[in-house]
Amino acid sequence: MEQQKLGEYRVVYDFIERYLLECDLLKGTDVMVRLDLDRVNFIQGSAESVFDLTGDEKFVLSRLGTKAYAVEWSQGEQTKLSFSFEMNFQLMSGCSLIELEQSYLYRLNRFHAKQLSEAFDSVLFPDSATYYVKRGDFFIIDKIRNDCYYRKIGNDWHLIIDSSQPMHSIANIVQNSEVAKGYQLHLTLDRYGYRSSRDTVCFADWLEYCRNEGCRPYFGMKQKRGSNYEGTVFMVNETCGYLHMLSMVFPSDALVDQKGVIVGRLFVYVPIHNVTEKFFNNTYYKQIDYEKNDSFVVMDDSIDYMCATN
Repeated sequence: MEQQKLGEYRVVYDFIERYLLECDLLKGTDVMVRLDLDRVNFIQGSAESVFDLTGDEKFVLSRLGTKAYAVEWSQGEQTKLSFSFEMNFQLMSGCSLIELEQSYLYRLNRFHAKQLSEAFDSVLFPDSATYYVKRGDFFIIDKIRNDCYYRKIGNDWHLIIDSSQPMHSIANIVQNSEVAKGYQLHLTLDRYGYRSSRDTVCFADWLEYCRNEGCRPYFGMKQKRGSNYEGTVFMVNETCGYLHMLSMVFPSDALVDQKGVIVGRLFVYVPIHNVTEKFFNNTYYKQIDYEKNDSFVVMDDSIDYMCATN
């Protein structure tokens, strides 16, 4: 568990070490200018105080909601060094948004999942039922969730992939790479400076790539337009404070064939603290639990607001 936790926060730990060393190389007022620009606030001590640490101090890393981290080195009742910094992935990674976008595409094109995942836990299934919802969490609003839907066939439980239950099926596909391996993703990556890049990747590889970054998937179903279903996948990395957002179009015949092409518009490394409840109107997203045949058409006007970088 400790090793897993260390890996999860590796980017944060690396940033703390790198930043303190970089500040040590600066002189005079340059340090203050850098701290002000990066919005790093020393509460106790300064960057130079790190050289007074002996290694016997207690180290505490605290996450302050979705906006900031605080770190502290203390000995007994005395705090020897502490500072806070924004949960800004550009700051923590040391890369600009342009560099992050370029790196994302480069690494995604070279990524092939060695093991596909499925949210499956037989211990949770009830004995006297043929349908089961594995409850997950919600993101910002209750209609954007990561629940999974199962049906019992014979003595075995299976994720629902059925054209008669499209919302349950699509929610399962966008979270479980094992049942997503038959689908291709034609994506348009919206990039900084009103530029875009287009690519085609295996949808299962995209899911696993985001998981390897430490992201958790959440899905919201928006509407059915003609023979296509439209929704949004939010790949959320709470540790690093960002999300990838895929607005997708899923053709209904792809559920029948269990293969096909998903078309998506992708935004990457969106700061989580820019995505608040006021940018969502609950009428944009359907409640997936209870599927209905009726459909509605409404456009999501919140995308441009949510993807602001400040």
